[in-house]
Amino acid sequence: MNNSEFERQRQNAVKEMREMNSKSTNTPPKKTIPPPPQRNFLFRNNINLPFENLFKDKETALILGLLLILYGEKADRLLLLALVYILL
Repeated sequence: MNNSEFERQRQNAVKEMREMNSKSTNTPPKKTIPPPPQRNFLFRNNINLPFENLFKDKETALILGLLLILYGEKADRLLLLALVYILL
């Protein structure tokens, strides 16, 4: 390839680059697509479980865990009832 051919191809490449650049700056801004709503994968298809509200905060979950452990260890029933009362 001689120098004149190389120079001609370089000029064509620069010309095409400028055309593409002008096309990209003249286009209207694209519409942004809002992100899809977040889904809670624990409750699929919006089926609400009866105990859903019991696990909304850490304190409730902690007391429920303590109740299960104490019940498994056959703790005093009055203590278990007191913990259930706190949950209410």
